[in-house]
Amino acid sequence: MNNVLMPFLEKNLALMVTGILEILYSILLVVFMNSKKILYPSIIFSILATIALLIFLPSLFTNAFNPFSINLAVCALSVISFLNVKNKDSNRNPVYP
Repeated sequence: MNNVLMPFLEKNLALMVTGILEILYSILLVVFMNSKKILYPSIIFSILATIALLIFLPSLFTNAFNPFSINLAVCALSVISFLNVKNKDSNRNPVYP
């Protein structure tokens, strides 16, 4: 898999880098949970990752926990969170802080 998607990195280094980036992004999601801007990359990258894997590694989509179902869940939860943040903003009453 690494030779196809990240040919410039060794397998172990690619796994470590992507794991660290995922942890940092999840920390950002927790810290800035009321921000809509932090949710855009989650929605976009889950869609792009699914498309890239479908093109380069379609054999992964036959497994039980395939990238489509996981990325669809990430995208759906991000959209729900985005709508929740949007509703919080519209429900604020400027008279009562």
